[in-house]
Amino acid sequence: MENFKKKFKKQIIIIFIISIIISISCATLIVLDILRIFRPVGSLGVVVGGLGAGIALMVIAIIYSQAIKNENALKELYIRETDERNVFIQKTACNASNVLFPIALFTAAVISAYINPIVCNTLMVVLICYILITQLSLLVCRKKY
Repeated sequence: MENFKKKFKKQIIIIFIISIIISISCATLIVLDILRIFRPVGSLGVVVGGLGAGIALMVIAIIYSQAIKNENALKELYIRETDERNVFIQKTACNASNVLFPIALFTAAVISAYINPIVCNTLMVVLICYILITQLSLLVCRKKY
């Protein structure tokens, strides 16, 4: 249980740091846009959505940090994370999404080629990056385990 607690604390710290970085960068872009110093490329709605995502991550980190202080909540989280059925369901869902996501990206790229070639190129770059990241992580995991 102590190993789980240490690992969970590290995850909370990482989530909190990421949420702070996202929130500060999006809030800065919003302030710069209001002051008319810098206009974000694209939609300001994306920046506002990023700010909302950063705040949501911060709330999740706070909830999890509260759970670490409570032994019953920590045991519940431990059971939820280590339950064999949940682990199996999560692995199965990840395997399915690893197959379906590139297919969906490629389909979207082909369809968008008829509408907007810039969007098509962007989707193809995302697809290539996704495949590279997946293959590199598989390579690292094979050497590690």
